[in-house]
Amino acid sequence: MKLLRSCAACARPRNGCARASVKSTRFQPNENALCGVSSSARTLNWHGTLLIMTIRPFQPSDLDELKRITIEGFNGTAIDHNVEKQFGVLGGHDWRSRKARHIDEDCAANPAGTFVAEEEDGKILGYITTLLDREIRKGRIPNLAVDASAQRRGIGNQLIQHALEYFRREGMAFAAIETMINNPVGQHLYPACGFVEVGRQIHYAMKL
Repeated sequence: MKLLRSCAACARPRNGCARASVKSTRFQPNENALCGVSSSARTLNWHGTLLIMTIRPFQPSDLDELKRITIEGFNGTAIDHNVEKQFGVLGGHDWRSRKARHIDEDCAANPAGTFVAEEEDGKILGYITTLLDREIRKGRIPNLAVDASAQRRGIGNQLIQHALEYFRREGMAFAAIETMINNPVGQHLYPACGFVEVGRQIHYAMKL
């Protein structure tokens, strides 16, 4: 794990359908972003409050809390939520259960590439999931969320940097992430992390 010291100026919101990708070039930190040396802890200084945080590998016992953070964070922005607004509950499962299932799938597909931000006292602050396509050397970030109580502290930014370093270690050549058009947080955070928009997609649905 790495120690990343982030000042208040680097605070970024959380995740957010514009598609974006970033070449896997080395991230260049600056005084308003990330700095530090290798260690097992990360330090955030936010309005004078010191927060000791580690970003560690996912553990199966984290799953319920990751789902809770996901449902809370994607309320109003998830595609499944938009579908439900149009057509109602599908198949007896509301959007929350369908979105939570995505986290089950992510963690099962690549548990080694799922990372959890944790406070010193063990409270989970956020997480990021990743998938690897080794044939084309593409790393993808399907889900990223930060607990409501820990937002605007740069945690989403640090989770992304952690995932990008993981992609580089795994030999990926580029990374991709996407966000909904109705999520301005993601549209701010991802370009700030070095991603560039490469296209937009419109989602259609119909009831049968």
